[in-house]
Formats: sequence, C-alpha cells, structure tokens
Amino acid sequence: MSGLEVAGCVVGIMSLTGQIGAGLLKIKDFADAMRDAPDEIKMMVSRMQYLNLVLKEVQAGLRPEVLDKVSSSSAQLCLNNCVESAKLLNQVVKDLESEVAKRKLMGAFKWVIKQSYINRLQSGLDTASSMMILSQQTLMM
Repeated sequence: MSGLEVAGCVVGIMSLTGQIGAGLLKIKDFADAMRDAPDEIKMMVSRMQYLNLVLKEVQAGLRPEVLDKVSSSSAQLCLNNCVESAKLLNQVVKDLESEVAKRKLMGAFKWVIKQSYINRLQSGLDTASSMMILSQQTLMM
C-alpha cells in the first residue's frame, strides 16, 4: 500500500468515527427526551389547566358595554382565537397524557415524536395570548 492509500483509509476511518459519534449523541438526546417526557407532560397539563382558568375569567370580564368600545369586538375575536388555540394544544397534551398512563414507553416515544408539533401549537397559543393582551390594553385607553 502506498502512503496515499493509507492516508485515504485513515481519513475514511476518522470520518466514519465522527458520523458514529454524532449518531450516538442523537440517540442519547432522544433517550433523554423520552425519559423526561412524563414530567414534561405533567407540567404542560398543569399549565393548560391554569390557562383555562385565566381564559374563563377574562371571558367573564368582557361585558357587552366594554366590548362596545372596541370596533368589531377585537377583544372577543382575540379571546376566541386564544381559547381555540388552547383547546387544540390541550387536546394533544391530554391524548399524550392518557397514552403515557396506558403505556409509558410508547407514550414517551409519541411525546418526543410530536414535540415539534407541540412547539408549533405552543407558539400559536403564545401569539394568540399576546394579541389578546394587546386587545385588552386597548380597552383600557
């Protein structure tokens, strides 16, 4: 074997070692996420319960005479958007919670797989909440 062939083999082996290492790190991250899933689901369920209480209080506080101040009742529209976003996220989280209760490993796996979807729902809810807060502030002007 020439020196060039040996160098090529060494470079190939180093590249393969790097790829295997990166793959092992991804597997470890996935396993860690699965281990933490039940606790994350419990925290998300608690947050959703608190949010539902707050939304009900906000909804009760929007009296018709207050809504008349806002053109096309933007406060009510924003509140409805927030409520719908919360319902959707709440349903996904509840489904995953029941899955974990039945089969812990499979439920944790589904939680990790659906994490990007849950993050998108959470982002939508955050946006809806921000719009609702802004609409509430316009009522106070």
